[in-house]
Amino acid sequence: RTRTVRDYRRSPVGGINPDVSHNGSSWISPVSVKPKDVVVPMFVLLSANIVVLAVWTALAPLRVETEILAADLFDRAVQTYDYCYSDGMLPYVICLGALNFAALF
Repeated sequence: RTRTVRDYRRSPVGGINPDVSHNGSSWISPVSVKPKDVVVPMFVLLSANIVVLAVWTALAPLRVETEILAADLFDRAVQTYDYCYSDGMLPYVICLGALNFAALF
């Protein structure tokens, strides 16, 4: 099943935008988008993200640090602060950001 998309953009100063028009008409030729046209790029992008995240997890896994802020009379933690970090996470974050930003173009 396909869907047809029509674009009726006009110039801001009135009239038909010559960059958008087709043979002096305001119609743009219909574009047919098949499911395969959407699924293949989505699968490639998802696979690339999974590969980067798997490599990140294998080479520089997240670590959890717990800091005890307050303890009771029996030295039991009453208030704690937990945070996660990863050694050398910058290359992976840059790679993920670039990969997903490039998908916009």
